[in-house]
Amino acid sequence: MPLFFAGVLLAIATPWLGPVALAGVALLPLAMALQGRGHRLESAPPAPFEGRLDVISRIFAEQLFTFPRFVLTGEFARAWRHSSNHKP
Repeated sequence: MPLFFAGVLLAIATPWLGPVALAGVALLPLAMALQGRGHRLESAPPAPFEGRLDVISRIFAEQLFTFPRFVLTGEFARAWRHSSNHKP
């Protein structure tokens, strides 16, 4: 999520920072690939996409709203502690 958020901010800042800020766009597919890897580890896979608009809206919603809420409410820490893959 931080990579995706940074990529979005850099892409938006391109008019002020110049073309070098477009490098942030490279962070978007990297973040999505990492997210896809994480989803493969989940016991319940996400629902399949229903078209191009669904892909874009779900990715942006999850990266910019759902995941930050998941972290800020403490659910991420709770899930991490109860994960069978995490050994304290």
